[in-house]
Amino acid sequence: MMEKINIKVVAIIITIILVITGIIVAFCIFGKSADKSYDLEEISEKDFKYYVVYTDGKYGVIDTLGNLIVENKYSNIFIPNPTKAVFIAINENGSKEVLNEKAEKIFTEYANVTPIETKDVVTNIPYEKSVLQYEENGKYGLINFAGEKVTDAIYEEISSVRYKEGEIVVKKDGKYGVINNKGVELIKPIYEDIEADKYYSDGTYRKSGYIVKIREDDGYKYGYINSKWETLLEPEYTDISRILDIDTNDVYLIVAKDRKIWRN
Repeated sequence: MMEKINIKVVAIIITIILVITGIIVAFCIFGKSADKSYDLEEISEKDFKYYVVYTDGKYGVIDTLGNLIVENKYSNIFIPNPTKAVFIAINENGSKEVLNEKAEKIFTEYANVTPIETKDVVTNIPYEKSVLQYEENGKYGLINFAGEKVTDAIYEEISSVRYKEGEIVVKKDGKYGVINNKGVELIKPIYEDIEADKYYSDGTYRKSGYIVKIREDDGYKYGYINSKWETLLEPEYTDISRILDIDTNDVYLIVAKDRKIWRN
């Protein structure tokens, strides 16, 4: 004879299953966006595999043995990552094509593929080393060096964050935000302007935060977001600057609203 089922035990088991299922679903939906960390490839000159060569007014590409692998016939050539065979060649008419180590066209499914120039970062390569910009219907997105789409073309502008490699300023619906080189949103695109505060520590600007700006009826207002992408000050101040000569994990800001030093 079957034992009588304990309804309370069954209810507990069902509840546990539902909780676990909810956690799994939440992770699938939000896991990627919650992880804002990103990697930066470390490349020294001894790692370089390819070089731009210039002869008779034209550009090509050679490898480390001096072999010419892309003919000198282009108005310019960019090698965003010298360890990868991805060369952006500019023709005389200004059109672009992306070539590999066999001088074959690649990434032909994307239009206007362009390297993203970094600004004042501590690196020997002046471009983002893991992503490229492409254009579609007048807007821009990111692809990686395997030709895989990182973001859809949903942005009006794309450029690197000054001082901070791996972070990209994007303009969407007329406002600026920041994403990382994985396409994950770091700062929502709701600001008139975003700039790094220039804090330099341990040989990098990774601990640099962001001064953000909005426009109100009485003029521009400024706020502050730290290096972990947490809002410390809402944009309600007429001016903000960071004290840069204090080597600490704390953030010291001078704000114009009440003329005091804000410590966080």
